[in-house]
Amino acid sequence: MIGNKVLLDTNIIAAWLNGEKNLADKIEANEIYIPIFVLGELYYGAQYSKNIQANVNNIKEISNQYQTLNTDDDTATAYGIIKASLRKR
Repeated sequence: MIGNKVLLDTNIIAAWLNGEKNLADKIEANEIYIPIFVLGELYYGAQYSKNIQANVNNIKEISNQYQTLNTDDDTATAYGIIKASLRKR
């Protein structure tokens, strides 16, 4: 993953948190961002894990390293529509 700016998704961060550290080595960017809904999905997953507090701490550590992108109503609406349609499939 090479570029000036990189947007991390839930799957990449979850893999990273699950020990696939080689992913971090492949990211070469000047700017790395995490969308706010990705953090929500990660915290959701942490609540269903066996080690809730450890996972929450790991998420906080990563979110402190990179800029979080907030969204607006239009983005949140589009996200909800896309996620619902994917789930229906």
